[in-house]
Amino acid sequence: MITLLATVVLLGILITIHEFGHYIVAKLSGVRVKIFSIGMGPALISWRRGETEYRISKLPVGGYVRLAGAEPGEAPDPEDIGRTLQDKPPWIRILIYLGGPAMNLLLPFVILLPLFTLSAKYDQVEGSTVGALDAGRPAYAEGLREGDTIVEINGEPVSTFWQVIEHVSAYTPEQEILRLRVRRPGEPTPIDLEIHPQETVKTDLMGFEHRRYVIGYSARFKSPAIAIADPSKAAAQAGMRTFDRIERVGDAEITHFVDLETALREAPADQPLKITLTRATPLDQPIFYQPREITVSLPPGPRGLEALGLASAETCIVSVDPQGPAAAAAAVEHSAGPGLKPGDCITAVDGQRHSLLYSIYNRLTHDLETPKQITVRRDGQPLRFSLKVGQIAVDDPMAGEIKQPQMGLIWLPTQERQVNGAPVENVDRLGYAWYESTRMVEEQVVGTIRSIGGMFSGQVSPQQLSGPITIGYLAGEYAKAGFESFLRLMVVVSLSLALINLMPIPALDGGHILVALIEMVIRRPLPLKVQQGVQMVGAVMLLSLIVFALGNDLFKQIKLWSG
Repeated sequence: MITLLATVVLLGILITIHEFGHYIVAKLSGVRVKIFSIGMGPALISWRRGETEYRISKLPVGGYVRLAGAEPGEAPDPEDIGRTLQDKPPWIRILIYLGGPAMNLLLPFVILLPLFTLSAKYDQVEGSTVGALDAGRPAYAEGLREGDTIVEINGEPVSTFWQVIEHVSAYTPEQEILRLRVRRPGEPTPIDLEIHPQETVKTDLMGFEHRRYVIGYSARFKSPAIAIADPSKAAAQAGMRTFDRIERVGDAEITHFVDLETALREAPADQPLKITLTRATPLDQPIFYQPREITVSLPPGPRGLEALGLASAETCIVSVDPQGPAAAAAAVEHSAGPGLKPGDCITAVDGQRHSLLYSIYNRLTHDLETPKQITVRRDGQPLRFSLKVGQIAVDDPMAGEIKQPQMGLIWLPTQERQVNGAPVENVDRLGYAWYESTRMVEEQVVGTIRSIGGMFSGQVSPQQLSGPITIGYLAGEYAKAGFESFLRLMVVVSLSLALINLMPIPALDGGHILVALIEMVIRRPLPLKVQQGVQMVGAVMLLSLIVFALGNDLFKQIKLWSG
């Protein structure tokens, strides 16, 4: 029942909004609207206001408008002469056909802006304190440090992570630099830095490239999971191991890796130092682990990370598939033998140093045809390997076959690698709402356009084309997940509906726009037989598309039912 109701609400709102766009532009353009119907089929309730009949129809899915002269060769009523769709110049007809998709593009902002502005869920957000930095990106190279709090960018106050990302995303090479003012723990006055954002390329699951500018910082902190960077130094000699998680240094509680750095730096060098850590130890079977607390004692001596032979386990490999690409990685310029091993920590890709996993992963999964030269730290020594990342086809019940990168290795789970920072008050709710709304809409529009284009080029599986059955299934699932989830689905489907309708296929809005553009070029209407032929071809194409989408829907449901 929930699924049926959610489907009716979703499609009813989206299609009615779409048709209302055509309706309002037609009215403003002087075209007579004969019927405006909410729902399809025979009228359940109808009334007339002015020259238009308004209906609520019996089938509560969709809606339609009937414009005078919409059908080629349709004889107008005497009172409609000069007020039919075909009487209007091509540019007016283009505006009318654009009205529907335009409303579907506008609706997401009507949904998202109040959602992000009013929901208590967004009262607090990630702050502008630097959690983790990538050693190979501009922020670290140009002086930013973990624990710094960014308070200004280009003279504008900032206090949240989204404000920082907004500035970085808006960067263009013409700006040359971003001017940051930061507050650093222990420093009495703010520090001014100049940072040059770096363009990066990320490849998504469908193989499309996304280019953006980054400075290489995360609002999330690295966890205090450690790696033994040098087994000859004090930490390893005291019994510490890679993937141990530091809980306390002396009496100081450790939450983030930066806490570990600070505690070690402040610990007296002339006294033994007690370290409390947790270690995951295997139970009866290798796949089951139980963390246990261990205490080790460091003798007097230097206390820095490097002096103790410690590093973050952020980029260290937990396990390697013996049959995967990582196990077959070829050794370069050393005799350690082929293959990556558990405990190896990746420190560079193609000669570019990195200390955050997302940067390493992005480099490894970009341009899969080219083997990557990776540098790992093993037993304190740097080793180089040539890794050819493979691909594996994953049969997703909803999206069809998706090719995913295959490396044959596992890193620490996100929750064991990263720790959230303290949230801060979201001081600019309207700015936040606009930022999140435009970001979400832009991502969805770009993704949908690429998906549609990818289906024609063969880059995207046609199985991803969905029809009303799949939309109904998703509507039910998202409605069960909550009101906000359902609204987010409505945003996605509304944008998809707008873009699909703009495709230059006869019978869709894009097809009508194409015909009007042709008439603008040739400066005369297309012959009636041509218009009727185009409409017939369009009907056949649209029907074929619907049948194909329904076939995909049924195939997806069978896969879901069969598990």
